[in-house]
Amino acid sequence: GQIDADKMYNIVMKWDWGNSGKSIIYHDPETRKNSISYRTNLARLMEALIMEGKMDKAEKVIDLAMEKMPVQYFEYYSMLEPFAIGYYEVGKKEKARAIISEVIKKYQENLTFYNSWKPSEQNFGAMDIVSDIEYYRSLLQVAESAEDLEFYNKEKVKFNNFNKMFERFGRKME
Repeated sequence: GQIDADKMYNIVMKWDWGNSGKSIIYHDPETRKNSISYRTNLARLMEALIMEGKMDKAEKVIDLAMEKMPVQYFEYYSMLEPFAIGYYEVGKKEKARAIISEVIKKYQENLTFYNSWKPSEQNFGAMDIVSDIEYYRSLLQVAESAEDLEFYNKEKVKFNNFNKMFERFGRKME
């Protein structure tokens, strides 16, 4: 369906987020899971604003999402890809890079951990390993699609090194 971008923007900017973006509260699993809906709705609003050429408002929506649902507390990293795309679309390359870099670091930490497992243990966790590799790849493709080739080429080398750790799972190299 469609949304009234201006009306939704005015409502969203007035939401009471409590302490959601702060470390003084415990971000329990249910709270983190609920962030999926918020992130999805904010991403839809951002996309509508971009389509309407309202780049300043779109940037404010992304900034709000990152402030109120920071990566380190809310996880669900795949839900952050639209915001990186949005930052590129509003001309904020450094902010897009910051999101991508922060999420990439999480995937690198996971893959480093999985690499410490015995091969038999890796087989048991193959779905998680392959998912992290593919989400990592997808983030790099965001930068490539935005023609941020300097960043993409630098990060692609790191990605390939992580991907090599799990060659036996048949993931193609970039």
